Amino acid sequence: MSVFYQPPTCPLFDLPKEVLGIVIEKLAEERPWNANAVTHFRLTCKYAWQLGERRRYMHIRIQQPSKYYKLVAVLKNDESRYQWVKSLMLNLWPTAGGLHNLQGIDRLPIPHFISRFTNIKHLEVDTSFWNQWYGSGASFQFTEVWSSWLQTHDFAGLTECRLNLKNLAADAAPYSSLPIERLLKAPKLTTLSLGSLCIQPANVISIPSRSTSLKALRLFRCAVNEQSLAAILSIPAALDRLDLDDGDMYTNRMLTVLLPTVARERPDLRALKVSVCDGGPREREEHRNTFDFTQMINLKELTLWSNGSCLWGSLGWFPINAFRRLPPMFETIRIATWFPGIDIARLAASLLQSAYEGPAFPTSLQLLGCEDAAFDLERPLIKKQHDREETIRKSITRFVTETTLSEVRYKQRGPVRDRRLTAKKCASAGESGSEEKSYELVEADFRPGGRRL
Repeated sequence: MSVFYQPPTCPLFDLPKEVLGIVIEKLAEERPWNANAVTHFRLTCKYAWQLGERRRYMHIRIQQPSKYYKLVAVLKNDESRYQWVKSLMLNLWPTAGGLHNLQGIDRLPIPHFISRFTNIKHLEVDTSFWNQWYGSGASFQFTEVWSSWLQTHDFAGLTECRLNLKNLAADAAPYSSLPIERLLKAPKLTTLSLGSLCIQPANVISIPSRSTSLKALRLFRCAVNEQSLAAILSIPAALDRLDLDDGDMYTNRMLTVLLPTVARERPDLRALKVSVCDGGPREREEHRNTFDFTQMINLKELTLWSNGSCLWGSLGWFPINAFRRLPPMFETIRIATWFPGIDIARLAASLLQSAYEGPAFPTSLQLLGCEDAAFDLERPLIKKQHDREETIRKSITRFVTETTLSEVRYKQRGPVRDRRLTAKKCASAGESGSEEKSYELVEADFRPGGRRL
């Protein structure tokens, strides 16, 4: 039996073990998928090494086959360590050789491996590259194993779950048809993301009770029709955030069929995000009545994402139709795209000019956020870049000065830096003592990931 080391002569270690345990847990939670902070603390002395043993396994991230098998071997030595894990992320990236070339190791099926973590609260699994791990077509054999796991596993403590079960369908089908009713009934689940699943109405309609804990739901490139979407939206009684990512590529099914279903079935949503591959229909005249959010009286936040636009002749994307039918108490709208960018000048002109046919600019709107990609953020700027920057500044100024918006944000993502322009209204006392409103435009550059330059 090992002897627990006495604390060294250091003021920090004068604290009770329970307090030091909380400190280590905070280190682990600050960057859950990077164990360096906990490891560095444990390397200070033997006492710290033993204190941090349990916290070392709180958050586990596996991206390579070698780490997977190493973890299996470590946990076999002391199976009580399975109970220490709170968060597990399996992003199975392909590596040279793949799993099928590893010899002499017990190949434990992943769902059976996950089921041993009985105290897990956060689970994230992405199987996009499993066919490259196991060889072409070999990963399809796990469909039955995953189906059995989803039907029998106890999700009692799970609070957050993200599953992208791509490449698990038979005959190389893009979607897997797996039972999700037990997962949807998890008593403590607050956030759920499902990807690459074929959601059948029979799988969700059979659920007898409504979930009272699920707050946020994301369907990422799932095969879902109007009936199955209506069924799945009827389950969470407390749902207030919904994220729909179109799986039909360049069709308009998400816009013409699924959005009306959402508005009809969940008028109580507070936040909605819609992602499609082609943002063009959001600015075409024939789709001016497609975006009707007036039934969603509690909606406060709307995010529109487009991977691109088929209107290649335009200077950028301007989803004018999204502003036409907003609920009366709406507050925040964010628009984001990759290519060809956002034409914020045309968006401002369309919304604010008297020639705009439609309701007035929504007076309840407080925040407008724009985000696109830029591959030329290096300084100094050439003339073309400088002209675009001036256009963005003028458009932001126009939005802040001519509308009720209290804040406008514009973010450009670049390969080596992200640039953010933020304009906020501020009130000050005038010479006569009355309140005068002005605005402040702030520019800042950040490294990808958020660190300011």
